This record gives sequence, C-alpha cells and structure tokens, in this order.
Amino acid sequence: MSGTYGPGPVPGGGSVTDPGITYTGALSSPLRYVIGPSTAVWDTDVFTSSGQTLIEVPGNTEQASLTAIDYGTIEIIQGGFTLDAVNLTSLTMPNVKHQTGTWNPLLPALTTLDLSAAVGIFSGLVTWLDVSVVETLDLSSVPIIASNSFSPTMPSLASLDMSSLTTVADGVGLDFVAASLSSVSFPALETGGSVAFTVDAATVVSLPALVSCSYFNPTAGAATTVDFSALETATADFNAVMASWVAASFPALVTCGTSFIFEGDAATSLSLAALETVAAGFTVTAASLVTVSLNAGLLSIGGNFSITGAALSQASVNAILVRLAALDGTGGTTSYDNMTVNLSGGTSATPGASGLTAKTTLEGRGNTVTVN
Repeated sequence: MSGTYGPGPVPGGGSVTDPGITYTGALSSPLRYVIGPSTAVWDTDVFTSSGQTLIEVPGNTEQASLTAIDYGTIEIIQGGFTLDAVNLTSLTMPNVKHQTGTWNPLLPALTTLDLSAAVGIFSGLVTWLDVSVVETLDLSSVPIIASNSFSPTMPSLASLDMSSLTTVADGVGLDFVAASLSSVSFPALETGGSVAFTVDAATVVSLPALVSCSYFNPTAGAATTVDFSALETATADFNAVMASWVAASFPALVTCGTSFIFEGDAATSLSLAALETVAAGFTVTAASLVTVSLNAGLLSIGGNFSITGAALSQASVNAILVRLAALDGTGGTTSYDNMTVNLSGGTSATPGASGLTAKTTLEGRGNTVTVN
C-alpha cells in the first residue's frame, strides 16, 4: 500500500503548497505535521523557510507497517525528529536543509538514508548512526563539519556520499569507522581538524584536495589505490596505516607537527619528495620496503629515525644516512644530534662507502646508528 497525505493547520495563517510527502505501507494512525508559511510562530519558536517546514512529526505512535517515506519538498524540521517505524527501510528527505532539534527516530531496520540537501550534520545524527544498520548514507550537500566530530561506527555502511565537504573545523574530526565500505572519497575536502577514519575493507581511498589537517590517521588495510597528493601539512601526528598500498607517496607533504608514522607491509617504495620538517620521531614499519626517497631539502627531524624489519636497498640505506648527516645546522637545517637511527632487521642491505661515512659523521654528533 502507498499513499500521500496533505498539510495540517498553518500557524499564523497563510497559503500552503502540498509538499508531496509520500509513503509505502499502511498507517496505524494519521501522520501529523504542520506546513508553515515563509515566516511563522509555533509555540515559542520563530522560524523562517524559503520553502516548506515540517513542524511536528509523529513520535508517540508506532508506524509498524511503514517501509518507506519521502518528505518531498519539506526544507526544515522544526524540533526533534522522532519517527517510530520499526520496519522502515528507506527514509528520503531530498530537500531538508536544517533540523532545529535532535535526531532520535526509532528506525532499527533503516538501510537507506537520504539527507542529500542537509547543510550540516544534524544534532543527534552521529549518535543515532552508531546503533544503525544504514547501508547507504547521502550527505552530499554538507560543506563543513563545524562543531561535533563525524565519528560514528557504521558496520553495515556500503555507500557514503559527502562529496561537497570542504572543511573539518579545528578541534573536531572525520573519525568514523566503516568496516564494510569499499571506497572512500572526499573529493572537495581541503582542510581538516582530525582526519582519522578507519575503513579496513576499502580498496580506494581518495582525498585529492586535502591540503592540511591536524591529526592525520587514516586506516585502510585493503587500499591499493590511494590519493593524498595535495597534503602539505599535518600539524599534529601523521600516522597512516595502509597495509596494502604498494607505491606509497605523499608528494606534497612538507611538515609534520609531531611524528611521522607509516605502516604498510605491502609497500615497496615510500616517496616523501617535499618533506622538510618532522617535529618529533620518524617511524616506518613496512616489511617489503626497498626504496625510500627523502627530499634533498630536508631541514629537520626532531626525534629518533626508525625503519626496521624492512628490505631496504643499499642505495636507500646510503641515501637515508647521507640525508640525516646533512642535517648539520647549516643552510637552514637543524643539527641532528643525540638521536637513535635504526635501519636494521629484515633483509635491509648493509651501507656502502657513502653510507658508512655518513654513519661515522652521525655517531660523531652523539647519535646511535644501527644497521645490518
């Protein structure tokens, strides 16, 4: 069974256009709502809308037979959203931009959630998603995560659209966990607070416009296609966990505000062609790693340097030692002194002549250097 239902009374008077709300299933009681004019008063709240406003939604009566609902041209949810529909699988709000209350419906079977016009993350939505079985989530108009982190755990999620997201504000994060998501793309994201999502099944991770963030900790164990090509700065820890990425590259990365950490056992190469500053330690765990390319303009590393248990070629071992020895306090560099350098273990090569010379130089500045 399917049907439509029309508007209720209009607070403050005014003309009403039918918003075209449709549903599938049988109604156990009438769905009650009010469609307001462009400016109206409802109880003590004053609101404005360029279109239609949903002021009251059912919250006390279970709509057990509803399986789908589309809110048509409704643009604002005034107050909380508490729809009780335990068998609803599809909720479509294609024009809803704002919600003024808390998102707290009872929708345990919902698999498709279309909030494609929303211009922000609704209050309560993240908490609600934590206990949901949503498979398809459309937040394609959200431009900024401003005040609360987007950090739900969504084990069933297979499709996520946040294609308009440009900014994650300082102090909040893009920190969700989605174990079933096969592809992650934030094509417009340029600046982030924390970018620390976990998507272990995703084979594609693409953030091609991301230039800066605070904490950078993407975890994507299956990702083989990865794009962080614009990333220049992580003001806090840089900790990428990408177990299946073979040719790892952060071509624009200039600054790590604390540590640089990379974990990727499938990686055979790691390129850091623009890296200038790491404020704390440098640690790479990558059993297959043969080639490491550091920027010839490297200026400082503020902690220990470790690539252990790898398969470094002699050319890479030599180049690393020479680059660290070149941090001598001249040419804008910070002298690399009294640290630990460890390139041992695995099948990594012993240093050649240039590497041994650089090793001696480093040891002369109080560093402990361990190689095969």
